[in-house]
Amino acid sequence: MAALIAGMILPLAVLVVVAALLPRLIERRLGRRPWALAVNAAASAVLLVALAGGYFLLLYTLQDPRVLTFARAEPGAAFRHFAGLGGMAGLVWAPVLVVSLISPARRR
Repeated sequence: MAALIAGMILPLAVLVVVAALLPRLIERRLGRRPWALAVNAAASAVLLVALAGGYFLLLYTLQDPRVLTFARAEPGAAFRHFAGLGGMAGLVWAPVLVVSLISPARRR
């Protein structure tokens, strides 16, 4: 049970919390104008894909350190693979991100 919590639930919880807080942090800098909302959405999504992809890279490396050798030898392929995994994790963080982006706009 501890392995399930540490390996799956905790990282998902971190992604959800970051997806909820990141747009608020970016909004403080950019404001609430329509173009700022679009920039906020894009920046938040890119950062969340990178965070999730980095987490997958860490998990893969912990299982087999040769993954880093592959990533250094073929950085483009490694980037595509881990960015794709980070994007697939969007099934978890994207709904939270959308709600977090929309809720400030509704408070106007």
